[in-house]
Amino acid sequence: MPVLDYNNLQIPYNIRISSKAKRARITISSEKVEVVAPLKHNIKDLNKFIKSHKLWIFNKYQHMTKHSPISAINDNTEALKSGSQVLYLGQKLEVIIHKVSNNYCRSSKFW
Repeated sequence: MPVLDYNNLQIPYNIRISSKAKRARITISSEKVEVVAPLKHNIKDLNKFIKSHKLWIFNKYQHMTKHSPISAINDNTEALKSGSQVLYLGQKLEVIIHKVSNNYCRSSKFW
């Protein structure tokens, strides 16, 4: 698996060749970085494409891992608590935790 190096941080990434892709693209999540390229794409051009987007990849990867609830779990910290924020569909949402009895919650207000 190839690795991107930047400021002593190494990020492994996957390269996937797709018959449906029309152009190269980069997908970033808190778990992985994936580069998707069309069948006709030259590997030399693909490496140039990845290097030209290196800074963007690192910025987005750090942002995703910083705002991921999974990173909080992996850091042995409390994953979710009232008042904390989570990233959901590109927006920061505040977490509100209600204590309930009988293992269920009745609420007329969900949003």
